[in-house]
Amino acid sequence: AMKAGFVKTFKFFFSIYRKQTLIVVLLLILAGFAEAIGVAGFLPFLQIVLNSTEPHSHLPDGTVSRLLLSFGLPQTFPVIAGLIIGAISLKALLQWTAMQYVSNTVAKVAADLRMRLLNALLHANWRYFTTHMLGSSLNSVAAETFQASSAFISAMRFLSACIQFVIYAVSALLVSWIVFAGGGAIGAIIVLALWALVKIARNAGREQTEIARKMLVQLADMLQGIKPVRAMALENKFLDIMQTQSKGLQKAQADQLTSAQSMRILNEPLMIIAGISGLYLAVTYGHLESSALILMGVLFMRILTSMNTAQGEYQRLASQESALWSLLDAI
Repeated sequence: AMKAGFVKTFKFFFSIYRKQTLIVVLLLILAGFAEAIGVAGFLPFLQIVLNSTEPHSHLPDGTVSRLLLSFGLPQTFPVIAGLIIGAISLKALLQWTAMQYVSNTVAKVAADLRMRLLNALLHANWRYFTTHMLGSSLNSVAAETFQASSAFISAMRFLSACIQFVIYAVSALLVSWIVFAGGGAIGAIIVLALWALVKIARNAGREQTEIARKMLVQLADMLQGIKPVRAMALENKFLDIMQTQSKGLQKAQADQLTSAQSMRILNEPLMIIAGISGLYLAVTYGHLESSALILMGVLFMRILTSMNTAQGEYQRLASQESALWSLLDAI
């Protein structure tokens, strides 16, 4: 039951929190369209700056041209600059609103899971209490509920990064399919190179969930029988058992943190290598004007950044999902 992924986790949240999920997805899509308008405005903006001309007759007919003409606006430096700033600001506002909504939903998910678990415990038959340890229930209530609910925000951030990737990829394709293909290929290589870190995070998250549950089970049992434990002088033996479990938990936490930090640190040199490679592809095979070349460089790096962000959020989700499915198993 602990084997999951983005699709399974998203389906779970969508089936129960349909309204919240739809609102967040809609806001992220609108933010993506706002970003697309801002990105589209960069090319005529750069052409005005580099060519020092303002008349719209010197600019290519495209999405921005049609948008401005439909509102009767001239294609001048202030107008296009205002369009870019307004579009990016609108995108930031929409994303902020979406993440605020996600934050409130995370707290609601945690509360709902907690109450579902307590309700299940109070209405469970006697056989459940003879086959399940007290510590596992305490761990579910105390530790797993918030970690499980945090999977929602990771899933939404992953979705947001994917939408950004699509926007930038399409924008790059409209400028130069060669550079688009190069950026996609290099980005895929980076993702594959760092994919082992995602697996490490998933395994570490699963181990943390299992070990923490075992520790609380043993601790609850010991506290219930503290008098006979002390009477038979078994404190040191119990501490030895807990120390072994604690070392296992320490290793799992270290593995998770190391994988997360490794992805963040290794991403920088890989991005530099990718940026240089992309610049070479654009200059050698792109046959682009100087303004388009600058825009292409921005798009190329944003494509790689969005792919890296998506992978980082997926890594975080992989470390959290075990708590979600463990908690649902308990319910």
